[in-house]
Amino acid sequence: MPVLTAPPAHRFDGPELPGVRAKPDGVGEALAEEGREYNTVWQFARFLAAVADGDPIPSLRQRFGFSRHGSGRAVKRLVDDVAQFGQRKKREEDIRGLVGIGVGAGPTLTLLVTRERSGRFSQYESPSLLAGLPGKIAVEVVAPPRGQGRVHTRPAYGGCSIGHTAPTSGSIACLVTLNGDPSKAQHILSARHVLAPRNASSGDKVHQPAPVFTGSAPIGALTQFSDFSKGKPKADIALARPVDANACQPQLHGTNTRPGPPRMPKLKEQVTLLGAGSNGYTKGSFDRYLAYIDIALNGFGIVRFFEFGRAVMNTVDGDSGAAVLADTDNRAVGVQCAAKSGYAYFSLMGHVVNHFGGLTLA
Repeated sequence: MPVLTAPPAHRFDGPELPGVRAKPDGVGEALAEEGREYNTVWQFARFLAAVADGDPIPSLRQRFGFSRHGSGRAVKRLVDDVAQFGQRKKREEDIRGLVGIGVGAGPTLTLLVTRERSGRFSQYESPSLLAGLPGKIAVEVVAPPRGQGRVHTRPAYGGCSIGHTAPTSGSIACLVTLNGDPSKAQHILSARHVLAPRNASSGDKVHQPAPVFTGSAPIGALTQFSDFSKGKPKADIALARPVDANACQPQLHGTNTRPGPPRMPKLKEQVTLLGAGSNGYTKGSFDRYLAYIDIALNGFGIVRFFEFGRAVMNTVDGDSGAAVLADTDNRAVGVQCAAKSGYAYFSLMGHVVNHFGGLTLA
């Protein structure tokens, strides 16, 4: 693996936007391998992002070494437009401007704008307007991003938001059928603390998206769940029966793929989680089998789980219940339970299968 060297913390010798000074950071170090021009564009993108977020421009000029002197009218206009149309809004539906700023290959400074402001920003795509900026500027018209799976979705997929009426909030892992069930009825698999909080009973309604989100509606009824109070629990899991055959589909949210047959993870293998909390796929690597782990769960206090899995992965609230998949074969290796300090803790799929006396992914 190549060693990434941070760029020098001074002005570049090569082409750069007048008044932008290199300041090493995580992305800057990664872009150093691509060349100085990438860092120039990245630093300008960071400056614009801070402007869009409402930071005072005078202090940003000092922080980034940006000065309007010698930068041209086009840069001044762009900064003013970013300040006007990039401000964060309290209500998602009020976003009518600059949705995001990024750096791509080329290098390309990318402005993500809503259709209402596309004409305003498209003027900056001309390379002559921002003299001194290496590469190019691209304007992409996008809809304001929403949390993936947090909206009312029928049929719902693995990765969509789900929760109990309590309310709770988590993610659908996938659809399964129980090996001992002659009807082969499909069930929604998720975490127990998501579908069945303390004092929950079989038959309770579960909602998609979770009740904390707009558009929540019943999608099924609770059928089975693991018991944390007996023996040595090895899984935080529950099942819910969909309200009808059209309520759910086995594909993962936003894809046409299904998770592969369940198996246990392998140490050091790359894994992926698709959760409603993370708004998409989260990558990581499986690094530990845990003899036991104490986890604090809302409503249950500290629960000690035995033979759990851990992955180096940054997951968030709302991901609980999501499926953990092996990158090599897309097979399900776990069901997310909790996260802390850059680690994800999950029920191992072998224990999930055993708990229900055998199951098959739909």
